[in-house]
Amino acid sequence: MKFKLAAILTLLTLSPAVFAIPTMQIDIAGGTYFTGTDADGAAKDSIITSDNEFDLFIYTNPDGKKTGQRAITESDIFDAGSSIEFYLSVALTPKTDIAGNYGTFDINGQTIDVTGDMTLGTPPLDDLLKDAAPHGVYDTFYKEILVEFDTNNRNESCNYNVQDNAGIGPQAVTQSCKSTMFYEAFSIDKSNLVSDFQLHFDFYAVDPTASKKSQTLVDFAPWSHDAQTVNKVPVPAPLALISLGLLALGFSHRNKKP
Repeated sequence: MKFKLAAILTLLTLSPAVFAIPTMQIDIAGGTYFTGTDADGAAKDSIITSDNEFDLFIYTNPDGKKTGQRAITESDIFDAGSSIEFYLSVALTPKTDIAGNYGTFDINGQTIDVTGDMTLGTPPLDDLLKDAAPHGVYDTFYKEILVEFDTNNRNESCNYNVQDNAGIGPQAVTQSCKSTMFYEAFSIDKSNLVSDFQLHFDFYAVDPTASKKSQTLVDFAPWSHDAQTVNKVPVPAPLALISLGLLALGFSHRNKKP
């Protein structure tokens, strides 16, 4: 009985499928991949965390599957002459267009006041570029942060899909890596954000030289590979079922005792 139960637990905790690794994605150290219908606003098929302080990682994988017009290349990331710009968008959720005191949050030591330092609408900020899809988040207050990859000290990780391996963070590059990706890290502290609201993160690349209103984003982390904070991380459905099963089993054994 113990062996069968252990086997069931192992099968249920393993990832059910292997997904294609996108060109761009986001992960949170110690985060959880949430596939429910909703959690604290707009978290759906996202990496989530209930921690007030955490490290967030943005990844660019030149060998990955594109989401936008074309896949990001290594020259887009590191060449000085590249016109491609990378942005991390931090949005207030649930979405709101009402100015008020929502508190502040810190990114890499920089304090950001929600209504004082954030823009109301949908990113990117460049009016000549088409807005990102709302995906349940926008229009709301958001802050667009320019991401500059370090060309002298390239942060490189063995490739992994955040949808399959949420929360593990950058992995050491070894000979066993089938491919690698580049990353930058951000330290987030939302301790001073009003508790009724959370932060939603998107990562995308634009070409500001295109100057075409109809242009979509060059490439971006799919909405299934974005990230968000929540008040409480929900219990995964399989684990909830196991807990109920074990509870029922306990009652059954108790009732059978003389």
